[in-house]
Amino acid sequence: MQIKFALLKSKVAKRIFFLFVIAAVIPTGIFSVLSYNYVTSLLTKQKQEHLVSSSKSYGMAIYERILNAEQQFLKLHESLKFSNDVDISSSTSTRITLDSNMSLFSDIKIYRKPENLDSTDLKHLLDGKSTITAVKNSNNIIEIFFIRMFNTIEANHLLSAKTNLQYISGDMDIFAGADDACIVIKNYGTLNCSSSHLYTISKSIFEKHVNNENTIKTLNINNKNHTTASWELFLNGRFNTNSWIIYYIEPSEIIFAPKKAFTKILLPAFLLAILIVTLISLNQITKFLVPLEKLLVATKRIAKSDFNEKVDITSNDEFQLLGDSFNHMTSELSKREERLFYQANFDDLTGLPNRQQLIKRLQNSITDSIHEKKQFAFLFVDLDRFKVINDSQGHAIGDKLLIAAGDRIKSCIRSTDTLARYGGDEFGVILSTINNSNNASITAAEIIKRLAEIFYIDNYEQIIGASIGISVFPSDGNTWEELLQKADIAMYKAKQKGRGRYLFFTDTMQENIREKAELEADLFHALERQELYLVYQPQIDIASGDISGAETLLRWNHRNKGHIRPDRFISYAEDSGLIVQLGSWAIREAIKQCEKWQIEHQALPKLAVNISARQLRHENFFANIEALVSDFDIGTTILEFEITESLFLSDDKHTMRMLDQLNKLGISIAIDDFGKGYSSLGYLKRLPAQTLKIDKYFIKDLNSDKDSIAIVKAIIAMAKVLNKNVVAEGIETIEQLNILKDLGCKHAQGFYISKPKIASEFLDYSKTAVIQLDKRRSSFKNVS
Repeated sequence: MQIKFALLKSKVAKRIFFLFVIAAVIPTGIFSVLSYNYVTSLLTKQKQEHLVSSSKSYGMAIYERILNAEQQFLKLHESLKFSNDVDISSSTSTRITLDSNMSLFSDIKIYRKPENLDSTDLKHLLDGKSTITAVKNSNNIIEIFFIRMFNTIEANHLLSAKTNLQYISGDMDIFAGADDACIVIKNYGTLNCSSSHLYTISKSIFEKHVNNENTIKTLNINNKNHTTASWELFLNGRFNTNSWIIYYIEPSEIIFAPKKAFTKILLPAFLLAILIVTLISLNQITKFLVPLEKLLVATKRIAKSDFNEKVDITSNDEFQLLGDSFNHMTSELSKREERLFYQANFDDLTGLPNRQQLIKRLQNSITDSIHEKKQFAFLFVDLDRFKVINDSQGHAIGDKLLIAAGDRIKSCIRSTDTLARYGGDEFGVILSTINNSNNASITAAEIIKRLAEIFYIDNYEQIIGASIGISVFPSDGNTWEELLQKADIAMYKAKQKGRGRYLFFTDTMQENIREKAELEADLFHALERQELYLVYQPQIDIASGDISGAETLLRWNHRNKGHIRPDRFISYAEDSGLIVQLGSWAIREAIKQCEKWQIEHQALPKLAVNISARQLRHENFFANIEALVSDFDIGTTILEFEITESLFLSDDKHTMRMLDQLNKLGISIAIDDFGKGYSSLGYLKRLPAQTLKIDKYFIKDLNSDKDSIAIVKAIIAMAKVLNKNVVAEGIETIEQLNILKDLGCKHAQGFYISKPKIASEFLDYSKTAVIQLDKRRSSFKNVS
């Protein structure tokens, strides 16, 4: 027969035949299995959802009856509370007899509150809420009691009433069919079941599974599987008691009956489909076998990236067209693979090896160096000021500058070395063999020199530079990740030291980074560990010596490392964004201290709190300040927020609007470090700031630098014209204080006046400050 001949023609033919058969069986089988699983799971799910819905409906009905019972219990409480017949003054417990209208309750008692009553239960009862308590009687049957606080003039008592369980459970006759239900109290026991026989048998089973997370469970009862759905009735919030689990039960054979019926239909349909598909497959194999075998062989060649041979099919039909298309595709794939290889390994812009290729060559260099017992260096080159040129003059100029920079770097290395573009304005250089670190130093210095020379791009002069970090194998690492990471660390250190230089990696660099990471992590937990606190540095009226205010400063006493300098952890907080949380805490604590001093009649005229730019730009900042002001009973005019001068350089409308809102709230604004940034009359004219704090940079040289005196004098004069207050910071000598007095500065602060103090020490200082300043005023006269 023709089919037999085709099958015996070659091994490929036999393989294709069996592949067709398998291709028919597997999809049909998978489809049948998926259909079976889907349909049966859908049928089962419908039944299970019915069970879950029924358990929930039954549970909600129980909850409605519990709420109704609670209302009846409240009526009982009210009736007893105003009854003249209840007398419990002479005993610890009084039993109450009710009329027929209260048939829902029995065993009603009023008794004294037990001394050992749990604090949670007591709080719940004192809040005026009812409690549900489950108690097992002498017959080991659970009884349900409602309990409520019953207050009298003499003492607090408790009102207790046993609830009719038949009412709570409802009419169990509705479960006369195959369905059953049980109520289980979580972590306690089975309360009730629709069938006493089921209750007796399944009690231990339900209690075993009550904490199981699955909603649907299969239980074995009387050697017969039952499917049960559970629904948890949460009672803790309202009644301070354990949840009740409502179980709805149905024999599993009822659940899975539709599944069995579907199975009987599916198997014959599956076998018939297999037979039809197999016959069709055999028919088609006889027609397509040879062309498919050729295409199969060609496909395997392509999979091995062999694009040389073509498929030769001369059948003068669609298969020949398919063969021609296949050959065309092979040609296109060959070209595309070449392009992909280039794109995967080389940078499109500069033509240099890219990051992936750099990593591969680093790995190869490590392998070669281990084998030949030699060392090599890796240089991580980052262009300085490139971003400024790229942003200001456009990416086209930036791209040309990158190409030119790559050419210059390449001119500084040997043909055996590797230059790659790592990404952006970063390059990597592998110096394949070095005798010592001096070889790397010479190359790095040459690269920096060449890149510092003027670039001519489109007839325009461009000036950049470079910072280089260097790592050496094997002293700095045995893997490409370590070498790259350490060279990167050294490069950033070079940038921090002023750019235009190279640095070799040292262990100290990594220790500094590790220390910073540890401090940032510890700072995250500093508030919850109560390691942060506030200190207050007095501000004085220079003329009178009186305390005119104080600046609030944040301090950190690390539990293991002791006191951490503010200039260290504040910058970490700014970088990580924790400054918003820390700043909010500092403002709250400062306002809280203000209120305390007011209560103690020690109120300050002004209390300044430092605010960061990130805090001020936070969307909830003003709302939080309003909330704090309303939470604490202080006058807002006592508050002053200090904001650094650099914050105003962007002329951010949001910032200006926020400062105006703070002014309207009564909070004044001080410009900290004034004069250190880019001060201008234009800014001062429209800024909603009331105080200028002269930066200590100008104060420290007052007694030796005429320019500093002139600048401070100008600031004071300018502030008077603009009707703004002036505070001089960083006073460290009596001479500085005397000069400021002569220049007309009214307020000052600094270590000479007082170091920052905690709140209790600050009050002690303020009581003696005037006496001490009397002596200082006499010093003014002597100096004058």
